[in-house]
Amino acid sequence: MLVDRPASGPVIVALGDSITRGDGTTADLDQRYPDHLQRRLHAAGIDGAVVLNAGIGGNRLLRPVVGPSMTDRFDRDVLGVAEASHVLILAGTNDIALPSMLGQQRPAADEIIEGLRALARRAVGAGLQPVLGTISPFGGSSMDAFLADGNEAVRRAVNDAVTGQTDWPTVDFAAALADPDDRSRLAAAFDSGDGVHPGDSGSRALAAAVDLAIFK
Repeated sequence: MLVDRPASGPVIVALGDSITRGDGTTADLDQRYPDHLQRRLHAAGIDGAVVLNAGIGGNRLLRPVVGPSMTDRFDRDVLGVAEASHVLILAGTNDIALPSMLGQQRPAADEIIEGLRALARRAVGAGLQPVLGTISPFGGSSMDAFLADGNEAVRRAVNDAVTGQTDWPTVDFAAALADPDDRSRLAAAFDSGDGVHPGDSGSRALAAAVDLAIFK
């Protein structure tokens, strides 16, 4: 993005995978969660706020598969944004699910947690405020990779660690999207139809879960 004047508000990089990219939302109507978050910020009077979408489909936190991992692209896609003030990290879904498709070993919850913490520390070291998001439910997926034994336990362990830490702000994306009767699954109203990606209403729910006070 090229602009002709410096940013006058917070510049937030939304780092993530296909959920951040907006897969499952209506194409060409700006229904991705970063789009909804930008609208919320402006409606709340946080003028000049900019939300940049750094989501890549299939992307993982720890290991490459579709392009470099989030760990490897963090300098380019987050720290390389000259006026970035915040980074909102939604990561881990593909780290948990894809190994069974690729013949790899799934990382332990502690590895994913440390990967998230490492990105947060790098952000702080560069003067950015990190915001950690929980991993949204995927138990309703039709793809076996998401339903492999132990996946849900890893997801919950990571989420418990994210919400339990007090070093950095958090967003409980998982709670925002979960079916109240089965918290391993997306609520039907938020599901795009594949059990993993939120649709338009789900993306609005993701954005609504973010505490705007973080950016004031």
